[in-house]
Amino acid sequence: MYRWNPYLSHVRNLLHGRSFYEKLLLVVWRMLLLCWLCQLVHVGLAAHVRVLLEQADRQLTVTMMGSHRGYIDVDARQLELGLNPVTSNDHPNTPSTALIASSSSTYLQDAHDQQATVYPAVNTPLTDYTTNHTTNYTTNHLGASNYAAASVVNPSPRFETAFTLDWHLQAHAGYLYSETARLGRTLTLVSDSGMVRWRGQAYRGSLHLMATFDGILVINVLTLEDYLRGVVPEEMFANWPNEALKAQAIAARSYALSTLDAHAPFDICATFECQQYGGVDAEHPRSDAAIAATEGIVVTYDGTIARTYYHADSGGYTASSAEVWGDTATYLAGTPDAITSTPHRRWQHTVNAEQVAASLQRFGHDIGTLHALRVVATSASGRVSQLEVVASQSVPLAGPQLHSLLREWGFKSTKFTMTAALSAVGDGWGHGVGMSQYGAKALAENDYTYRQILAFYYPNTQLQTLPNVTSHSATAAAEARH
Repeated sequence: MYRWNPYLSHVRNLLHGRSFYEKLLLVVWRMLLLCWLCQLVHVGLAAHVRVLLEQADRQLTVTMMGSHRGYIDVDARQLELGLNPVTSNDHPNTPSTALIASSSSTYLQDAHDQQATVYPAVNTPLTDYTTNHTTNYTTNHLGASNYAAASVVNPSPRFETAFTLDWHLQAHAGYLYSETARLGRTLTLVSDSGMVRWRGQAYRGSLHLMATFDGILVINVLTLEDYLRGVVPEEMFANWPNEALKAQAIAARSYALSTLDAHAPFDICATFECQQYGGVDAEHPRSDAAIAATEGIVVTYDGTIARTYYHADSGGYTASSAEVWGDTATYLAGTPDAITSTPHRRWQHTVNAEQVAASLQRFGHDIGTLHALRVVATSASGRVSQLEVVASQSVPLAGPQLHSLLREWGFKSTKFTMTAALSAVGDGWGHGVGMSQYGAKALAENDYTYRQILAFYYPNTQLQTLPNVTSHSATAAAEARH
């Protein structure tokens, strides 16, 4: 009984006064947060990041080198070509099937359920690994086929091959076609090497092609940590201090997770408009080490992953999200930045009058002759918040449209003053919200840790470590979805 006295005494102390209820509320809140984070990992780390590499035209060719596998969309495989069914003599109980061949692909279609397996055209055996059978198909340039064996029961929309293949794809009315055969809405290609190539560049994970009514989306699907390996050295020089690289890795991880959307065709783009992503060619050992050292760590605020915006150089004073985009986030407030020397101070820029007129024409403004740009108002951080285009037909600009147009017109940031009718001098590079990368470098050089750097740029936030999901388990989870 004696050994329990300290615990009973502690409980009595908690029961005395309001602190007990406050502490109880804190414990409950932490439990809820932990449950939320555990649930988040299933939609965050376990689910791969889908990176849009390109919005291609309606026709493209995909080359896959070496041994690889593929998956065809299962929701729209109605190949209405009117071919006669073929019955297998070797397996009399097998449902009758129709073989559909073209110069680029061979299809095995179940005559009962209209489900087809798609095999790229090669004169070598292809293995259907869902049934552990090897089925031989050959095709000639005229599209004729030689049916060697029909041993696949309930064909699956998967294939694998050990040979280099070219896929000639077209998009029409929201469906992918190979020659005249409709494949479905999506095609996924997975290399057994763990990498795929697109436009001469290597990417980890798989290549996912999705038909839209405007063309074909080319999407790289890969684990979050592998994705970061192609982002961090693109966003921050890999020879910068380790603590700055770690802060960049956590900011990029948090930003990516905050964009995940199960209902969207992709999660994030591969350009500076989202996060610059260069695939395998961009990877560097120093940034890889920073990513590994911070694996699973994210910035959170009020129980959710923070939208950790960042930019190259604040120009001496970071901007709040309210003044740039109009949305209030208390951890994205404007503040004096770390003192640093960057190549983006006191820049000069002269506006191209024809470009300004053409840009505004897209928004329905026929301004005629451009005379000048006039700053009407500035924000608390010294950025231009309202601008007037002085012309035959003057146009006031503000908000996101102003920021977008200024970037299109060649301004490095909105922190500038006009020195002449069409000439300006300014400071900084980027929108100015969140972490300044040059500022993070300066802080790291002054012995700030990555935790201190992130706390400086995202005040009142916390760092949380999500449950670890290995690449192997994440890959298995991704394959199970197909």
